[in-house]
Amino acid sequence: MTSKQHGFTLVELLTTITIVAILIALASFSAKKAIASVNNSKCSNQLRQIGVAINLYTGEMGHYPPATIVWNSPGYISGSHVQGSWWDQISEHLGTKTTFQRKVGSLDMYYNPVLHCPSSTISTETPYASYGCNTQVMQDVAYGNGQLVSAMRVNRPSEIVLVTDTNQNSGGSSSPHLWRVNPSTSEGSSEDPLPICIDSDGGATNYIRYRHNGATNCLFADGHVESKKKGTLKNRNWVINY
Repeated sequence: MTSKQHGFTLVELLTTITIVAILIALASFSAKKAIASVNNSKCSNQLRQIGVAINLYTGEMGHYPPATIVWNSPGYISGSHVQGSWWDQISEHLGTKTTFQRKVGSLDMYYNPVLHCPSSTISTETPYASYGCNTQVMQDVAYGNGQLVSAMRVNRPSEIVLVTDTNQNSGGSSSPHLWRVNPSTSEGSSEDPLPICIDSDGGATNYIRYRHNGATNCLFADGHVESKKKGTLKNRNWVINY
């Protein structure tokens, strides 16, 4: 007695292919979500490290590191008349290995991987820093444009943002200060939302980057790190004289 052997019908084959495609898509989505979660956690941990470094610097110098400074201005190391950033100023307090990046005048500039968010979409041979500072606290004193701010002037440290994600240009470079985020006037309501403006990479810098699923990670003056969704940061999180 012979038995008939049946192959897959076209409907069965198409159904199997569809199920496999759905499973692959679900697995891919889960993997991307897991990677994003890991990168978000790593970014938060890096910001905590940066917070410790800023706290050490502030305790040593008596003021927050300014966004930018001229290296041979009073109170800083001597050297060529070049501009440095808060990234450079806290590097010795980060406690992680730095890599030589460039020479500016007589000064050696270093890149620290802690300063680069793992969720950054800009890929360069030498990654740049992708965190910017609140220039209401860490002001631009290069060429006398700002003031040195002591910790005593920040009377709401749990509300005031010090550092957050910032956007990068097409070459990977970003700005150390987020001056474009500053409210047009400090006389507005403390509950007014901060401007969002450009939330993308590859163009202008100086803006907050909401690169973590529509949120940005923020280091606050008291040292805690918090994820803030787009539109939830207020003037009171930025301006110190409310």
